[in-house]
Amino acid sequence: MITSRIDRILKILMAVIAVSTSVIFMYTAFVGSFEAVIHRSLLLLGALLWAYLNFAYRSKTLTGKVFHIVGGMLAAVPLFYIVMSWDNIVLRYGIPLLREYVIGGVLLIILLYIGKRMLGWGFTIIVAVFIGYALFGSYLPGIFEHRGISLERLVSTTFLTTQGIFGTVMNVASTVIIQFVIFAAFLRIWGAGDFFMDLSSSLFGSVKGGPAKISVIGSGLTGMFNGVATANVASTGSVTIPLMKKNGYPPEFAGGVEAAASTGGQILPPIMGASAFVMAETLGVPISEIIKAAIVPALLFFFSIYLAVHFKAGKSNLKGLSKDSLPNFKKTFKSGWLYIVPIIILVVVIFNQFSAGRAAALATISLIVIGLFIKNAKPSFSKVIEALKAGAEDTVMITIACAMAGIVVGVLNISGLAVSLGSLLISMSSGVFILLLIFTMITSIILGMGLPTIAGYIIVSLTIAPVLVAEYGVIPIAAHLFVFYFAILSVITPPVAVASFVGAGIAKANPVKTGWVAFAIALPCFIVPYIFIYNPQILLMGSAIEVTFKIILAALSVYALAMAIQGYHRKSINTVNRGLLFAVAVLLIVPNLYFDLVGLLLLGLILFIEHRQVEVMKFQPESRISG
Repeated sequence: MITSRIDRILKILMAVIAVSTSVIFMYTAFVGSFEAVIHRSLLLLGALLWAYLNFAYRSKTLTGKVFHIVGGMLAAVPLFYIVMSWDNIVLRYGIPLLREYVIGGVLLIILLYIGKRMLGWGFTIIVAVFIGYALFGSYLPGIFEHRGISLERLVSTTFLTTQGIFGTVMNVASTVIIQFVIFAAFLRIWGAGDFFMDLSSSLFGSVKGGPAKISVIGSGLTGMFNGVATANVASTGSVTIPLMKKNGYPPEFAGGVEAAASTGGQILPPIMGASAFVMAETLGVPISEIIKAAIVPALLFFFSIYLAVHFKAGKSNLKGLSKDSLPNFKKTFKSGWLYIVPIIILVVVIFNQFSAGRAAALATISLIVIGLFIKNAKPSFSKVIEALKAGAEDTVMITIACAMAGIVVGVLNISGLAVSLGSLLISMSSGVFILLLIFTMITSIILGMGLPTIAGYIIVSLTIAPVLVAEYGVIPIAAHLFVFYFAILSVITPPVAVASFVGAGIAKANPVKTGWVAFAIALPCFIVPYIFIYNPQILLMGSAIEVTFKIILAALSVYALAMAIQGYHRKSINTVNRGLLFAVAVLLIVPNLYFDLVGLLLLGLILFIEHRQVEVMKFQPESRISG
């Protein structure tokens, strides 16, 4: 009786905290934020309170509930202190008092605990290692040694300055990310997700391998608004994976396709799972520059996954769905085309140099208004409250990840570890650029394993991307997109392929096999970052002729690699030709006209020979009959 009464109170409190958080940050998106650190503290306060109350609500015992309620109260103390005392802290020039060391230390411990509960051991261990490095790095040998950082300095830097928890990362979380997550929640609750899935079904459901292609397009579109690939697999995969299995796809392949497609949503402009805005802040460029540069690589990413699905369907003779069982394109588009309008408004406003947070808030308001004209999306007070509540709840994990990433940033700033990592990579590569890229790829995947998109990108962008820019003159946007892609791909790269494991759970498949299948499906995507490092024209930099030529070569490179990996085009491809196709993919990347010509000729020859063989096979049955 007591526990059920406590649960009812907790449920109400969680709803109040979530809705209040969304309202506050929607309000500040229009009128401007509070003082920077106070603004960021309020977001973290809402996230920690909600998380602890949620743990209390889920606890089965009274002891567990009380423990987490007390934990939530304790978590609130440091943040209330910052909000109430920040003016005084500024007047003291940030010189900490004894109580502030204690309060800051408590917040660090709380973040590590809550991070372990919400993000798993992976990211928590990474943050703990960085803290350990700050405290004990002076005892390490070689390039990793630093002068030594006291516990007091570590706590004061991460807690009382804008170089730690309340730094750049939390700035983006409080001014941009929460507004976009709220927008995504409104889209979902207003029915836009169903519209995108139905639209994908009407376009691709009846073609060869239709269910898997629905997953590629539909999950990619819905994943664009979600900052966590695993969450997107869980939501859209519950629809697409059973559909693929019913159509004859093996369970591992169904789970792998969904994992790869949902992961790709994180790199699809204009939102890119909100990571684009962190990148813009880090590079100090307008968000429109990031969106423009990311368009073609994102399309190449989805093109490669689409090809993998298409060739697998041909190889396994998997047909599409009956048109009678699919939504009608005209009716679907007519009933929901207005959902596209807020996205257009979002892009137009961003390209007109509005702040990204305000653009997202405007898009959210426009969606509410547009709902008046959509049959199943009529706005109501309860619906608005539900969306505001969902938006804040969806932000909790990202906010906590950003706060923990801020600790990493603080350690990097005061220890010089980023320089040490860069020196190590350069030393390992012996100055050979391609080896440096490969080591950078591996490091980005390792550092990004098991992390939310934003947290993974933040770590690799601060530690690795500067090496590519400073030592080899790589264009900054290209360098950051390079590490960003591989931090993203870590969620489908074994052994810690968390998105694949979620897909495997829905598909009732072997998690390890699903991880390797997802990796194989996405393998052509691994070549995309190398393409724009060597050919920055595909980031829409250069003359129209250069850009067009390089995009065509990039598409053909991905096409050749997808054929080689799946071992199928119009017919099965033998081992020799698969090896030649791998060579074609590499030749078309190298920025050398002669290599490009050789690659094009070789690809043309392979396709011509295949065409002749297919034509001969068509007439063989007729020849045998007439004989």
